[in-house]
Amino acid sequence: PFFIAHKSQLHAVPDGLSDEQAVLVDPLAGALHGVLRRPPAPGERVLVLGGGIIGIAVVASIRALECSCPITAVVRHAHQEALIRARGADTVLRWPRGLTQAHRYDRIADQVGGRRVSALFGNQMLLGGFDLVYDCIGTGRSLTDAMKFTRPRGTVVEMGTSQISVVDTTPLWFSEITLRGSYGRQMERTGGTVRHTYQHVFEMLQTGRLRTDGLLTHTFALREYRAAFHALAHRSAGSAVKVAFRHSGD
Repeated sequence: PFFIAHKSQLHAVPDGLSDEQAVLVDPLAGALHGVLRRPPAPGERVLVLGGGIIGIAVVASIRALECSCPITAVVRHAHQEALIRARGADTVLRWPRGLTQAHRYDRIADQVGGRRVSALFGNQMLLGGFDLVYDCIGTGRSLTDAMKFTRPRGTVVEMGTSQISVVDTTPLWFSEITLRGSYGRQMERTGGTVRHTYQHVFEMLQTGRLRTDGLLTHTFALREYRAAFHALAHRSAGSAVKVAFRHSGD
């Protein structure tokens, strides 16, 4: 029923925000922090890997910051495609489960006018790539793909917590790319001021620059925790994006 938190971890939610909006502040802040770590420059070609809450929020954050750049997003499910398009993605690639590595690399090559090159043991490389890639999946394979989908001397922002993984670091040194980590939310120095990422999100929600409609897809009573985790584990069937528990008084 309760837990202990340091006062620095507590943020008063503005009166104008609903509980449904407030419960989404944290993932929105995590995405915004990653974009602020490396905002797109005007005209840069941007790739967002992942159509979950973080990937959708990264696209929304880029547009909220009024960055003028073409955005390509890679998602798995149809409901993710609709949400990420609504947030400002210009091109969305649907990659269903089981798509071969060669097919995935061909699709990216088509987007950037590049060329896939096959190597030993089924390994793939890409000639050409995006200027800036946000990896919002957070696996060893997605980080490897993100680096290979980046042009020489481009940048990858690692949004996901990939933990201990096997990663092909060849593009890191061979293409001299920049790999930038992003974790959680921080004190952000923007426009000559320093504010917590939550404060930026609060303001963007109040002014309509960030929207939460369609993101909180399921709510459950705490006793229904099995159903909540089932909804997350079967996203394609239930179109889950963000799941939350509601206070039911029992």
